[in-house]
Amino acid sequence: MVPSSFVGLELDLLSYELSENTVLLVQDVSTLVGGMPAYDGSGDDAAWIIVAACADAADVFDATTVEVAVVSAVDPPSDLDERIDDREFDDAVSCDDGRTFR
Repeated sequence: MVPSSFVGLELDLLSYELSENTVLLVQDVSTLVGGMPAYDGSGDDAAWIIVAACADAADVFDATTVEVAVVSAVDPPSDLDERIDDREFDDAVSCDDGRTFR
């Protein structure tokens, strides 16, 4: 599956599927939707929505590194889906260091 196929979904749907050898880089961009950053990797990944993603392979299941930007799934803004569709958050992931697949 291409990285962008996980955009708009909860983070746990991606993190559950990744190989234990895959590095998952998570950027909390809640400030872009009026929230406070709170992702620390220790909570429930289902509480976070992926708004942008890239990887170092076209299929995330073959990737060694995946980078995502997330916002809290608790009370997300009503226009979040539209903003995702407009690719407003694409720049929230760096997609450098070989992570050129979206």
